[in-house]
Amino acid sequence: MEKRKQHKKINVLEGLEKEEKKEKEIINLDKEIGIDEEMFQEEMESSQENESVLEEEVSENEEILEAQEELVEENNETEKISEEDSTEEIEEEKEIPLEEDAEDLVVEEDTDSKPKKKIDGRWFLICILCVLLGIVFYAGFKVFNQYQSQEKVGEVAENKTENKDTTAPAFIGFLDRIVINLNAVDVDYSKYYLAVDNDQQMQVTVTGDVNLSQEGEYPITVSSTDEAGNTTSQDAIVQVISEETMVAVPIELTPMFDGSIPMATDTKQRVEANVIMYYYGEVSQEIKDEIARLGLDVSGYRLDSYWHPSDLNI
Repeated sequence: MEKRKQHKKINVLEGLEKEEKKEKEIINLDKEIGIDEEMFQEEMESSQENESVLEEEVSENEEILEAQEELVEENNETEKISEEDSTEEIEEEKEIPLEEDAEDLVVEEDTDSKPKKKIDGRWFLICILCVLLGIVFYAGFKVFNQYQSQEKVGEVAENKTENKDTTAPAFIGFLDRIVINLNAVDVDYSKYYLAVDNDQQMQVTVTGDVNLSQEGEYPITVSSTDEAGNTTSQDAIVQVISEETMVAVPIELTPMFDGSIPMATDTKQRVEANVIMYYYGEVSQEIKDEIARLGLDVSGYRLDSYWHPSDLNI
């Protein structure tokens, strides 16, 4: 019996312990539930605050959008006004005279036509750039042409320099000494000398003081200049002799390069009458060949006061 009682006590105590545990568990659950409720309330409050912040931001964005729309409308109005002004200016510029005496015509605006767009500033800049490029190209073209002309002038100058005549005339069979009869008439010293340049006979100039009325030796200078200004000159002696000296020594009279010999009038008469004999030289073969090569006509050199070997009746 006692064992059963003890067993029952044990069972009662165990039951009480289980109930206490259950109560503790219930208390713990209540605490946890209380904590969860507080956290839930806090989260709800924070979410409400976030919603209010979002609503405020949305309202601010709506105000910004409204302000932007107002600005866009203002810009559209200003563009319309500027377009109307530009169309009016264009209409005024369309007035052009067809003839000098004709009346000015006004181009009316087409009611159905659309208003012209405002000229963009970029097109204005493009036009300026085109003008500047045109100026640059024109300047380059002028410089290029000037360079080409200078180059051509340089080439012409070089060609002129290359083709420039730097050769002076040359004397053919130059005579260092000329012997002339005392008191000879119609003496032309240039006809004793033949100067040639580029296969042409050149003019000969003789300078010096010669007294044909007195025997003696006289220095002269013989020169010739071509068209390019090239000059050649040489010195020579003119010897004047009398008829007696010519016969006594004897000394040959010098012929001009056509063969004629100037004489004093009385001497020529005695020679033609065979009263006296005199000595004369001959034209050098070099001069004869050059006269023949160039085809020179020297027949006009001979005058009535000259004596020529052809006058001999042989």
